[in-house]
Amino acid sequence: DAKIPPERYTIRIPDRLPPLRMGRLRLEVALRQVIDNAVKFHPEHAPRVEITVEQPDDAHVRLTVADDGPGIPSDELPRIWLPFYQVDSLHTGQVPGLGLGLPLTAHHVWSVGGDVGIESKLGQGTRVWLDIPVADGPA
Repeated sequence: DAKIPPERYTIRIPDRLPPLRMGRLRLEVALRQVIDNAVKFHPEHAPRVEITVEQPDDAHVRLTVADDGPGIPSDELPRIWLPFYQVDSLHTGQVPGLGLGLPLTAHHVWSVGGDVGIESKLGQGTRVWLDIPVADGPA
């Protein structure tokens, strides 16, 4: 599991959030995969990470993980959700792993009716977001 020193991350969470359709364990696994990738692909394995939680509408909560890593080439972005796919080592160096972290994250989010997305620019970092549906019924 990736470790980020407290001075290298920021977490922004509103005071109140509705219950989510995704269970705590799946949510933790999904977020851990994204954060682990931020550490694994950072040249010094010490990225600055900002985690933001917000509620853009009544139906979803958005969790965003942004880092200051090397970024991902735009032509690679459509394939990162595919199992066993890894970004070309020419851009990232030789990084161990099977290429299952982001597909696992997407599977957990999609299985509850949510959505995932990514924005990235070479040399400027990556921003991954997870839109998780709120739970049905009263809180």
